[in-house]
Amino acid sequence: VYLQNPAGHRIFVGQAGDVIAGNYSGTPQRFHTSMGPRTFVHAVDSFVLPEHRAGLKRPGLFLSIAEPWFDDVRVRSIDYLARSASEGAIDRPADVECVLVRELGDEVDALASRFLSTKTCALIRDRAYLHWRWLAGPSARDLYEVWTARRAGELVGVMVLRPLHELLPGACTIADWCVPEADTATADALL
Repeated sequence: VYLQNPAGHRIFVGQAGDVIAGNYSGTPQRFHTSMGPRTFVHAVDSFVLPEHRAGLKRPGLFLSIAEPWFDDVRVRSIDYLARSASEGAIDRPADVECVLVRELGDEVDALASRFLSTKTCALIRDRAYLHWRWLAGPSARDLYEVWTARRAGELVGVMVLRPLHELLPGACTIADWCVPEADTATADALL
């Protein structure tokens, strides 16, 4: 599934003979920015097999793989927001219907365009990306729920939820979100 990413892939490997002894890998993600379309890479994994680790020797296989990776991508940190459920319930608007879905239609592309129209820099959450990231993977359907919100039949929001969180028992995680910022009623309905 990793190689089917609609934005491509980034894999840097270190080999020892016929063995892939280490790697740095990431998933490119297409972004809409005020400077035009850009691609950012989400780092996914890195490893070196124990028998190929150099300890404190320089440069070592890990560093030999990491240096071209960092030449290709720039590293940034991501902020996370959290909200306690004890902060009070949100009134669910009556005109927005939320449904757990197994597939997403092409109408997601129009929603993604509305979402991006108010953003300076945001991930392009079109159907190709959302399907690949949250529905097509072998374990995606076991770990994540994709919820849509509709008003009078029109798709107005998409939320991806991870209902169980092994690091925070009793918590859930919103893994992805596509709701135009001004549409607070849809945001409230999904939340």
